[in-house]
This record gives sequence, C-alpha cells and structure tokens, in this order.
Amino acid sequence: MKKLEESSTVVSSRHDGLRISLHVYNSWQDVEALLRALSKSLDLLVVDGAVPTRN
Repeated sequence: MKKLEESSTVVSSRHDGLRISLHVYNSWQDVEALLRALSKSLDLLVVDGAVPTRN
C-alpha cells in the first residue's frame, strides 16, 4: 500500500491482499497510471503462498 500511495494511487488493505476499485468515472489515464504503479511493485507480488522478498 505504501508504495502505491507514493504514486498517489489510493488502495486499501484487505486481510492479506490489496483492494483496488475502479469506477465509471475513472479515465483510461487513471487505469494506465495504476498499471504503471503496480508494475513498479512486482517484487511484492505473492504467488502461490510464497513470501515476497523486499529489497
């Protein structure tokens, strides 16, 4: 959450995951900005119960 907040992306933490909510008022630019922000945090992605590595 903290990494995304640094890029002015508002998200919320849900249990052990991340909640991202888009709505009709979000533009394509908003979606692209979200995807760019997420792509910069791929090192935090947990796949199949693996523990993320933090650099």
